[in-house]
Amino acid sequence: MIVSLKYVSIPFVYIIVFILCLAVSACDHSPTKLNSSSSLAGSSTAVSNNDTDKGDNELSPFPAERDLAIIIPQYRAIYPALSIIKEEWLDEVELSLFESEIRQNIRDESLPEDWSLVAIRVSPCSPLGHVADPVEIDRLCWPEVRLVLQPIKQLRRPSGSTFLFPDDRAIHALYRVERQNSSLTKITTLIQQGLRLNDIDPSTLAEFEQARDQVAIRLLNAVKKTRVTQDIYHRIAERPEFFDSETENKFWETLNDSLIEIYCLPNSLYHLTAMSLPLGRRPVPLDLWSFVAFDAFEGTLERADLKVRDRVSGEIFFSFKEDLNKWSEDVSASRGDPKMIEYYSQRNPEERTQLSTHTILDHRQIPRRASQIIDPYQTLVAHTTCSSCHRFNDTLFNFHNLSYFGDQEMSVSPRVEADVSRELDWVKALIERTQIEL
Repeated sequence: MIVSLKYVSIPFVYIIVFILCLAVSACDHSPTKLNSSSSLAGSSTAVSNNDTDKGDNELSPFPAERDLAIIIPQYRAIYPALSIIKEEWLDEVELSLFESEIRQNIRDESLPEDWSLVAIRVSPCSPLGHVADPVEIDRLCWPEVRLVLQPIKQLRRPSGSTFLFPDDRAIHALYRVERQNSSLTKITTLIQQGLRLNDIDPSTLAEFEQARDQVAIRLLNAVKKTRVTQDIYHRIAERPEFFDSETENKFWETLNDSLIEIYCLPNSLYHLTAMSLPLGRRPVPLDLWSFVAFDAFEGTLERADLKVRDRVSGEIFFSFKEDLNKWSEDVSASRGDPKMIEYYSQRNPEERTQLSTHTILDHRQIPRRASQIIDPYQTLVAHTTCSSCHRFNDTLFNFHNLSYFGDQEMSVSPRVEADVSRELDWVKALIERTQIEL
């Protein structure tokens, strides 16, 4: 896989963004409630579509990139997060971030009603295992829906005009489709016991794969219903439904009825992560981002340890809670967590090599680690730290993988693009082996 990344020097970028941040901080930050019944299309923060590129005169077969990565433009981020998630989950996130190095209550800047749905990732084959083996990744997997939530504020300038501003924080809520499926339960139990693909009884594996394919087909058919236009869906970009109020209304209705109300119920949530900048909306001088995570059981969140597993063995070799006695990963634009760096310096050469080849502790490592961490067949989520997976945007202080940073377009990280590409290939194989028509 060829990876093309641009990296902007820190000093120059910091100067430019510092000037921009001063301009924003001069505005009145008193929030104005977002009116979900009116269009904000006059805002300047629309997502670029650029559908004049390759092949745009041809309709996209299903599924395409915009079916598996659904981007909602800032000016239409009107689906309230609290219509999907429990407010007590936000309370848990806020408490965890307060106990991180941020040490502030993010509710003082981002109210619960400010949080909105900004993106959706549909994964027909989300890996269940712990090993970076291409065959296991594509066979020991299960359908998943991931919701990306972010506070979108409507702020007011001294002149009285308003503008949209996405606060520099986000939540990723991960829902396992048909989580109570008995075949899924059997396989996840075996994986937790340390079994690999070749260790699983063939009949048990066949039963699981049949169930997985059936669930994936049901999920994909539900996603297809959200296509309410005969338009372009290739390449990750804003959905075409948002260019017309009638199709947008149909899109929201089908998205809610076919996808969210079916697959994103509280008891289906199995994991949730959150990332935040401290209060102030000035990333350059603040230069701190904290990551926290939770496991979910029957709609209740439990704080999760941030662990790193070995790519080859799948064994846990680093734990923030056990090794650093903390629940959060706290990083700057150029450096990893200070306590983790100190821990690294005290390890023997073999341990340092293992840690450095799985994570990014210094921004100068990004070009060397990019191709491996971005590749979904070489690195699973469990094989690296949160911040390491979020360090591949054009600017070092943008940690958004599929959400908004300032007045920029949606940040779509190279890892998201690679995941979507892999999943589209997996769906093609699904269609071939089942002979279904989607």
